Amino acid sequence: MLTIFLKRSTYIVFFAFTSFIQACGRQTSVSDDFEYAVIQTINAFGDKNEHTLNKLIHKDVGLAVIFRNGVFDHYLLTDSINFNQPVPDYLPYPTIKKQVPALNYSDLPIFSCDSLQWNKHGLFSDTAQSDGKLLQTALNLIAYRGDTIEKQEIESMKALKNNSRRIILAADRDEELIFTLTLISGKWYLTGIDRAATDCSA
Repeated sequence: MLTIFLKRSTYIVFFAFTSFIQACGRQTSVSDDFEYAVIQTINAFGDKNEHTLNKLIHKDVGLAVIFRNGVFDHYLLTDSINFNQPVPDYLPYPTIKKQVPALNYSDLPIFSCDSLQWNKHGLFSDTAQSDGKLLQTALNLIAYRGDTIEKQEIESMKALKNNSRRIILAADRDEELIFTLTLISGKWYLTGIDRAATDCSA
């Protein structure tokens, strides 16, 4: 009886240990894939490589570009990036010339419209928080401007938020980049670009 119990205990411990190792492996893989997608996105903007960027956009989800128009933030859903036709059309996409810095997992930098500067420089992502900027932008348009947005579109934004991370390359003007990567079916996709966060025109 004791032998059977010991065998069962050993099996349970082994199973738990194996599950832990597998979980750690999956987390490491997801983290490595995430960092690769971050660097790939930034380098593609630096090289103006539309082909690479458009491969990072999920064909069924698309890309949401958030921008300021008057008082409100707006968003436009598109299926591709064209450097000759930026969104919005009056604001060219950033020209990133410097080497991509190491990714810091910490609180995101804050942009000040008083000084027109970031409170810290570098490449950041706060993995403790999901990126709900797109969802909040849509809800604000409904609540404060009376826009009509399909319920299905709002639900899709909620679903995306849960698996999205916000990345900020806080650098000099014209070289900063704020974007969103979302984990979809085990792969990171470019689902958002925020062009409103540093727009102090309102």
